[in-house]
Amino acid sequence: MTPLTPEIERLIIAAIRKGTAPGIAAATAGGGGQDFKRWMRSEPPFRQKVRQAWAQARAEAEWEVRKKDVKFWLRYGPGKPMPRRRAGKEDEAMMQLVSVLFTALTPFPDARQAAADAIERASSHFLASWERQ
Repeated sequence: MTPLTPEIERLIIAAIRKGTAPGIAAATAGGGGQDFKRWMRSEPPFRQKVRQAWAQARAEAEWEVRKKDVKFWLRYGPGKPMPRRRAGKEDEAMMQLVSVLFTALTPFPDARQAAADAIERASSHFLASWERQ
C-alpha cells in the first residue's frame, strides 16, 4: 500500500496531462493499480485533479485533430452532432436502489466496498461502450 505523496500526485497529474492513461500514470509514478483505485476513492481533491487532467489531455487531442483536419473532426469527432440519452425515471430509480443498498450494507464495510467496486466496474464498462456508439 503506497501512500499518495505530493510528488507521486505531481507525477501522475503531469503524465495524465500528456495523454497517459491514469492507471499507467500511477504505475510510472510508483503506485499500483490498487493504490490508484484507493486514492481515487479516498482522496476527493486528487480525484478532481485526475479528472481535470484527463479532460485537458482529451481537449488538447481534440484540438489537434480539429486543427489538422477539420472535415474529419466534423464528421467523426465531437464536432459531429450526436443524439444524447437523457436521464429518466429509470436512472432515478436505480440511484435510489443503490442508495438503499449502501445504507443496508453500512454494518458490513467489506461487503459495501465490494458492492461499490462492482458497481464502479460495471458503470465504467457501460459508459465506455455507450460512448463508442
